[in-house]
Amino acid sequence: MFTDVEGSTRLWEEHLVEMRAALARHDEILRAVIAGHGGYVFSTAGDAFSAAFARAGDALDAVAGARQALGTEAWPAPTPIRVRIGVHTGEAQERGGDYFGPAVNRAARIMSAGHGGQVLVSEVSAGLVSRDDLVALGEYRLKDLQAPERLWQLGRAEFPALRTLDVVRHNLPVRRSSLIGRESELASIGEALTEHRLVTLTGMGGVGKTSLAVTAAALAADRFADGVFLVELARLSDEHLVIRAVGEAAGMRLASVAE
Repeated sequence: MFTDVEGSTRLWEEHLVEMRAALARHDEILRAVIAGHGGYVFSTAGDAFSAAFARAGDALDAVAGARQALGTEAWPAPTPIRVRIGVHTGEAQERGGDYFGPAVNRAARIMSAGHGGQVLVSEVSAGLVSRDDLVALGEYRLKDLQAPERLWQLGRAEFPALRTLDVVRHNLPVRRSSLIGRESELASIGEALTEHRLVTLTGMGGVGKTSLAVTAAALAADRFADGVFLVELARLSDEHLVIRAVGEAAGMRLASVAE
């Protein structure tokens, strides 16, 4: 379970005194709810909480209790505390009372995709509980994660579009599985993309160049405000069609040009 207060930096800058009182009450509520459902707070950073539970059901019960308590609290007028929460289930490594690993990272990314007052739940966690208040939102790409995540929302309140890579314009195919053993290559490609306008992947046919390129593009998508696009050039036999293929992949309507 990961939590975060939306817009807290601005609130601290504008309402220092009120935020001290509001965050103290925020901490009291979260610690009481988490402990009341058998949870363990293993990390805090500013106004963010990270907690572990023995069962997914306990985590969802704690989240529901936290959402209700935070939503009904009489916050000081200039400092409305709106908390976004993410829940995921998986194995983690414990070290010095803290937890690490892919499951922890995914929980954090799920939380980051939400908005204040919104609770997002992973497919794994949703499948382990039986609740009528879980609403399926669909499949989304999350920053730095190779495989997309099917997300659920606790409750039927309406919120803006999730903060995911799907907001970025793209035509990348959705991968149904993660690339295994390509972490170093993906890191190298990511670094190269920050330094060069053109990066070329070479290798024998069938070694996975396209899959690697598509995954690298998805991981870097949030760097490019105008989007990222896959352009298939193998089928082209005329070099004059390259510009048109690029434009069409990016959703552009190109006027005919006389040869």
